[in-house]
Amino acid sequence: MVAHLIDDGVIEPQIIQPLLDVMRVQFDFLDAVWHVFPRGLPDHALCGAAAISFLAHIMVAADLPKDLDELGDYHANMKAGFVQALHSSSCCICPVAWGSGGNGNLIKSLSAELLKHGVPDHMVEQRSQQAIRAIGSEQITQALGAKNVWRSLKILGNNARFQFLLPEELASMAENNKNLPVGKRMRKGMPKSKPQQVEMVDPCKLSLPDGVFQAKGCALSQISLKQVGPLAHGVVLVTLEEAEPYLKAGRIVSSEPLALAVFPPAGVIIETALPHSKVLMPCVCIANSEPLLVEAIVVQLGNGFVEKQVISAGIALDQLEVVTVKIMVYKDSFPGEWDDFVGAPIKNLVRIFPVLKRCDRDACECGSWHNAENLPLQDPILDVWRRQYLKAGFKPSPPGKADIFSVCLRVPLVILQPLLAQSGASGAFTEPRTPDGKEVLSQYVVIWGARMSQSELAHVMQINPIVTGLARLGDRRGLRVHVDHAQTVHQLLRPDSAYLPSGPKNQFVVGPFPWGADRNAINKAMLQAGWRVKALITA
Repeated sequence: MVAHLIDDGVIEPQIIQPLLDVMRVQFDFLDAVWHVFPRGLPDHALCGAAAISFLAHIMVAADLPKDLDELGDYHANMKAGFVQALHSSSCCICPVAWGSGGNGNLIKSLSAELLKHGVPDHMVEQRSQQAIRAIGSEQITQALGAKNVWRSLKILGNNARFQFLLPEELASMAENNKNLPVGKRMRKGMPKSKPQQVEMVDPCKLSLPDGVFQAKGCALSQISLKQVGPLAHGVVLVTLEEAEPYLKAGRIVSSEPLALAVFPPAGVIIETALPHSKVLMPCVCIANSEPLLVEAIVVQLGNGFVEKQVISAGIALDQLEVVTVKIMVYKDSFPGEWDDFVGAPIKNLVRIFPVLKRCDRDACECGSWHNAENLPLQDPILDVWRRQYLKAGFKPSPPGKADIFSVCLRVPLVILQPLLAQSGASGAFTEPRTPDGKEVLSQYVVIWGARMSQSELAHVMQINPIVTGLARLGDRRGLRVHVDHAQTVHQLLRPDSAYLPSGPKNQFVVGPFPWGADRNAINKAMLQAGWRVKALITA
């Protein structure tokens, strides 16, 4: 090292002189020799050989190289001597020092870990070396520093397809440990888990509103435990500990109606000879004035039965018979501009169906609703919801590009008939539904007219008063009638087919029929036999 520094011109001779003085005292060296390698030599990669030759010159009086060529020969002779020493076994060649590349400590740490998990003693060092070569010293070092060392090592082994523990070694370890207890053991110093504390109601933080309890029709108020005596009357909110003396005594205390509202811990059963019952009573939190519902045991301590006050009469609620009407407006049948309609759809519906607006004028004959039934309503439209703009395939669409507008209105039942009768006006068709709007009213059915235009259906409706109104669903058009008249109207619109009412149906197999018979022929043949059927398929 000293020769290297002198050769690079880093250390002046005056600085290195004390070092040589110390070496002279210890080893009786000759005078300083730094002048042998003057500064200014060209760059070379023989610094280690120069340092060793310098130390050899000082310690054993070896000759110093005179130039770089001689220094190169010196370096080559050193390498040759080292190789010869290896072959002649005159130097240490143990694998820990040379073959492991400085991983001696790593092998020791890994061997100790493998030894704990079942690797035999005579195999543990070899297994550690194999693991380092297969996985890498850096990753094994990180695994040995992990929180769960064995788990980290197994993950590395799985990734590199290396087995730290062979199957026979694992079986031997399992055999040796089969009598040991399974499960986690409590380590010393670990805090024991505290049992979960049950929350208890603190009666000191509650107040009882007046009128919650009564006795003989008279309301009772809350009193404190200090007020309990021979003439006390009321209700006392107490804990189980405070009520314990009265419960054990089992005697009446007051000549007036008196009771204790006890709040025992969860799961605790009160045992006493006094009459008692469990009640759910309303209280008020004193801290924030919030209402609470708490469960308590009411124990009778006086003459007269203390009980919760019950409202004698229920709240009267005016109930109105209502129905939901679904209205669908079709763009192709609307007489005005569609943009004007979508700008205010509900106002346009009120204009189309005047019965949706109330008229307060007496003796008026307009088409609006005059509330002749004196219903407690200001307006016939009670609710509006489920507004939708749809394409022809009933998919959502922007209002300006929509083909259909759909909405649900909840209205009084008395205006249902006028709305159904006006169905089809200005392309707006009505459909009766249950008040929640989920189902169609079962009192009405639609008889679909095959290949009949709206004007033809309107003509049938005009000459048949039993028809309730027009109906439309997409491209299908028909007449809505009451279920009692469905058979008659069906014969008018579709005389060649049998009417089958809604509900469960039975299927039958009949035949044989000639190959030229179609469904209509089969229906007529069954009608002659007294069967009203609808042929489904012919084969």
